[in-house]
Amino acid sequence: MNTRRAKVLGVAVGALVILGAAGFLWFSRLQFFAWDAPRPGTLVAESLAPDSGLVARVRAGTTKGQYVFELRRSQGNVLVASETISAPVGYHEQLITLRWAAGGARAIATIDHDFGVGNLEFALAP
Repeated sequence: MNTRRAKVLGVAVGALVILGAAGFLWFSRLQFFAWDAPRPGTLVAESLAPDSGLVARVRAGTTKGQYVFELRRSQGNVLVASETISAPVGYHEQLITLRWAAGGARAIATIDHDFGVGNLEFALAP
């Protein structure tokens, strides 16, 4: 009886090892955080102010999840304000949108880093 029990136990352990190895190989290929960040300096969002005097831009920064949020004069492209913003790196490529607050007093950049949950907002005023 002990020999039969040892064989059954050996087969069960062997099956678990094979399943564990197969699972490890399968999960290692998923690469949850493998999305490619835009090249540094790439324009990812742009919005003209309601009065057309300023343009808000978000450009990709030097690392994944980092961006440069800037306001420039629409005439002459003079830099008015700039700020480095960032968001945690999640499972999908980050979606950046720009909008202007009522009256165009400030630009608001929104970074969706987690499928619409916990979006980050950054305001920049001249």
